[in-house]
Amino acid sequence: MVVIFLLLLLCLSGLSMAFSRSVNTHFDFRTQYAAGYMVRTGHARQLYDYDETRQTQNKLVSPSDKALPFIHLAYEALFYAPFSLFTYETAYFLYFGVNVSFLAWAFFLLRPYLSGFAEIWRLLPSAIFVCFLPMTMTLLEGQNSILLLVLMIAVMVRLDRGEDLSAGLLLGLASVKFQYVVPIAVLFLIWRRWRFLVGFAVSSASVVVISVWLTGVAGFLSYLHLLGSMSANFSSQNGMHLGIRPELMPNLRGLIYAISGSSSLTISLVTLSLSAAVILWTATRRLSFPLALLASLLVSYHETFTDASLLIVPIAVAVTAAVKTRCARSLYIALVSAVIVVAPAVLLLAGVRFYLLAIPMLALVILWDNGVQFASLTAAGNRGDFAIIGNVGEGILPNGRNFEAVSDLSTGSVDCVRGKFQDAFRPQRNLGNAKRANVFFYVHNLFFLAQKNQIDRKQHPDRMHATGRNDPQTSA
Repeated sequence: MVVIFLLLLLCLSGLSMAFSRSVNTHFDFRTQYAAGYMVRTGHARQLYDYDETRQTQNKLVSPSDKALPFIHLAYEALFYAPFSLFTYETAYFLYFGVNVSFLAWAFFLLRPYLSGFAEIWRLLPSAIFVCFLPMTMTLLEGQNSILLLVLMIAVMVRLDRGEDLSAGLLLGLASVKFQYVVPIAVLFLIWRRWRFLVGFAVSSASVVVISVWLTGVAGFLSYLHLLGSMSANFSSQNGMHLGIRPELMPNLRGLIYAISGSSSLTISLVTLSLSAAVILWTATRRLSFPLALLASLLVSYHETFTDASLLIVPIAVAVTAAVKTRCARSLYIALVSAVIVVAPAVLLLAGVRFYLLAIPMLALVILWDNGVQFASLTAAGNRGDFAIIGNVGEGILPNGRNFEAVSDLSTGSVDCVRGKFQDAFRPQRNLGNAKRANVFFYVHNLFFLAQKNQIDRKQHPDRMHATGRNDPQTSA
């Protein structure tokens, strides 16, 4: 309670800066506003021209020696074009209100996945949204991270309903931050979710075509050159010019850059190797969109602090899994998740060392096991198979007992329990996540019955074989 109260005070004090014009004219919304204006007034082909951007921002917002360049695909600027009809200050507060609406929408969509927080404290789900510092910074800066959060939650919900094609289409719309979207697509390619990839290919190709149409080929090539200056050809001089500081990034790149203090070829290769290792480790886990999102944030080449708002998705799923399953790793998962929620505020007060957030993020990736996937319904809701025996079984059975007894059952008994598991999910699949979560307890009872059946077989073999009493195979 005390921690939540202190976080709330910090967030409210930060939001007060929104009402200072001398401050809010230097927020990131300065970039979005100028980009929307350039597209609306027919200057989209100069969208990635540094000098043109600086002149437009100085004219519309406030004088500055440097520009905050627009570093996203051009199609996003269409979204900001209507805001450019108003003065900067009016547009800023209008967009602030839009972001608050998106935040409420994100909470509504994610609410079924926050049941673990609610079991700890009834108001904790709301408190997490209100007191998570990256959310506050998104509202303050006028960034698009909350809109991106809505898209990511919608993708997860669609996947849980078995609607892979529409989930892929939604992910493609989030290509405005393709540094997160591409690693997710790579993981789903490894997991062989073809319908998802088809949807992603269609929508991502569409937004690229729209962007090229807006800027022209020459303008799009300028955008690619800008991306190179931010990543492969990054230098401290480029960082000063573009307003990019890797040490403020809560990802592997930020962590390694802060430790080494340079961006040499060797450091870039180390970053690339560690990123590849994270992707490969994640690929060995069972399909889980929250885990894929967590890994993509960790390995992204460019991440703003506001984009850490997306961490609320894997944190919600991980904590709910820890509370529901109470497996051996539950305590560690809950502790690491709590650290991720609190750390941004602590790191801000400790000298803006946001790069250290990558450490608990990496820990959560390592701790994430197949039990977390099942609790999130991302895998089980679609597959409906009997892959729960093993790591997940350890989390489902009470008191951390494993599921060795089921592995010793006869093939017919296992098939019977598998059939009941599949039948349990089929009628629930279109009823929403809240109702489908009840299936968890039904499956738990089936597993317990199967284990009890095995114990009875060993204690009373003659009676069990004669009557078939308590045998799932014969009772079905």
